Amino acid sequence: MDAEIRYTITEHEGGYVNNPSDPGGETNWGISKAQYPSLDIQHLTLDEAVAIYRRDYWQPLMLDQVTNIQVRWKIFDMAVQRGPLKAALVVQGVLGVTQDGHIGSASILALNSGHSIDLLYRLSYAQLDNYIDRVVKVPSQLVFLRGWANRAMDLGEELIKV
Repeated sequence: MDAEIRYTITEHEGGYVNNPSDPGGETNWGISKAQYPSLDIQHLTLDEAVAIYRRDYWQPLMLDQVTNIQVRWKIFDMAVQRGPLKAALVVQGVLGVTQDGHIGSASILALNSGHSIDLLYRLSYAQLDNYIDRVVKVPSQLVFLRGWANRAMDLGEELIKV
């Protein structure tokens, strides 16, 4: 779990930024002031960020029960950008199970059956579609699209080398 969380942080989030174009505002390790207004974002440690991600993103999505490391990482990475509820709804839509926003036994069973690589590609395309929709709705976000597209097409292959 921590390897997947740290991969998202190091490959796609990074350290402290305060980009005026980012609606999340002040951000560190991908944790934003908008989402966590009581945190001292600038001084947030990597270990504190990992603990937040584990508690608020990983555990609610029951990702420990997903057997494929790349699939569970992709779902986590989607949740970091969209939030766990929206990520769960997207995952359930891709799986063709009831979209209730709660990853339960039916979703886990569907995630762990079948062809993981096909599922991984479908999740990546859903992630890319979300980014494109975001830019269409808020054109000022175009500045982020290239990085977001790279993120969507990242299949977490580095994680299977560990």
